[in-house]
Amino acid sequence: TLGHSVTLALSVLDVVRLDPALTELAIAASVVWLALHVLARRLTGQADGMWRATRAPWFAAGFGLLHGLGFAGALREIGLPQ
Repeated sequence: TLGHSVTLALSVLDVVRLDPALTELAIAASVVWLALHVLARRLTGQADGMWRATRAPWFAAGFGLLHGLGFAGALREIGLPQ
């Protein structure tokens, strides 16, 4: 939640501005990576817990930062009051 909020605020305030297509591609890739990881864990019988990196704070923070940029892009599309 903190990661989402930070990049959402930075993007809305025009401190950070990335190409929306690249942002959306990175978000999609992160979701696909996580889904494949979970599927692989289940297929190998290790579904009792996630891989260590997915529980690490840096992973959660990075995921949140990336997805916050997506939220900001969506808000830009619907229009934000100046």
